[in-house]
Amino acid sequence: MAVVRNLAANSAFSGPDQPRKGTRVLGQVFGATGITPVAIVEKGSITVAGTFVGTVSFERQDSAGNWIVVQSFTAPGQSTLDDNAMRPTRFNCSAWTSGAISCELRA
Repeated sequence: MAVVRNLAANSAFSGPDQPRKGTRVLGQVFGATGITPVAIVEKGSITVAGTFVGTVSFERQDSAGNWIVVQSFTAPGQSTLDDNAMRPTRFNCSAWTSGAISCELRA
């Protein structure tokens, strides 16, 4: 079961929130460039859907504070996050031309 801390909701989080499997942790529909709020997770399923022209990346922060691209999507797709490390995580839509890019991370 994933452990999640949503920094956007409470940066002074004092204990782990353990959502049931399938709980939505991050999600956003991009219609322009932008970045989602940050959540701290270790495991989950990543889904990018929609009909779009653009690029969205699933990113994790390393121990030095740098954002590292785990996977980049230019078309709909799915992936799994399972690295057993509690790290800040986000979606970054760095390029958008048209359409809607739906991004979701589920625990």
